[in-house]
Amino acid sequence: MQHLVNNGCLSRQNANMVLPTIYGALYKNSSGHWNATVEGLAQNVLKMYMEYDLTLYDKCSTDYFKWEEATKKKITDDEERWTKLKDEAKNNFPNSVQS
Repeated sequence: MQHLVNNGCLSRQNANMVLPTIYGALYKNSSGHWNATVEGLAQNVLKMYMEYDLTLYDKCSTDYFKWEEATKKKITDDEERWTKLKDEAKNNFPNSVQS
């Protein structure tokens, strides 16, 4: 991580391209990574970007949480669809479908 900071990859000039791409991973790693060093570095990078451009940071945060909600909804919808299909299969072919 320090290498990326020192080489300018995580600089203010690249923030519009970089932060939307890495926000999700940084957020996940900043709250509960098994390695405390990784967790701390992720927190520091998020703080750095927050200080660079709060508006961009807020947009990335909002977009990430919207994406998370949409992903959860899709998983729930898929599970419900599979349950319905299994139930229909059991009703239509009671001797051939296993649970």
